[in-house]
Amino acid sequence: MYLIRSDTDEERFEPGVFDFVLQFGRVLSYSLKVNGYFKAQPQVSEFGGAELIDISGSGLLFSYPPDGPDILLYTDLELRITVGEEEIPARGRVMRKYGDSGRTYIAIQFIELDPDDMEKLLEHIYGADYRGQVDSLGVADLRNMPTEEL
Repeated sequence: MYLIRSDTDEERFEPGVFDFVLQFGRVLSYSLKVNGYFKAQPQVSEFGGAELIDISGSGLLFSYPPDGPDILLYTDLELRITVGEEEIPARGRVMRKYGDSGRTYIAIQFIELDPDDMEKLLEHIYGADYRGQVDSLGVADLRNMPTEEL
């Protein structure tokens, strides 16, 4: 706290002024502490005005109007992806950001996504048979490789 005088008639502060400032400082610091001002926690703000443009198993692209939040490159975001009735939690990192006259576009790379949730997401995006049939014969089968290569 900084204490300054606006009048120049007196050279010193009255002792009661210091007592008041000291008590005010104690109340202010207590209030800031109780309300979490000094906690080093990431800022959490929700924004529901985004529109999904594209999604894959590795990330997504969304856009929002110019009055949306200012999201910086390489910012880590908490995401909630709705698949049917289920909500999939994920974390993603902003890898690209660009805009035009009406929208801001953000490309996110998933950095944390539970494997079971990823399976649900991939099935929702690509269909239940997204892996297709795996051919176990051919070069991958060691019986078909020449013995000099083994």
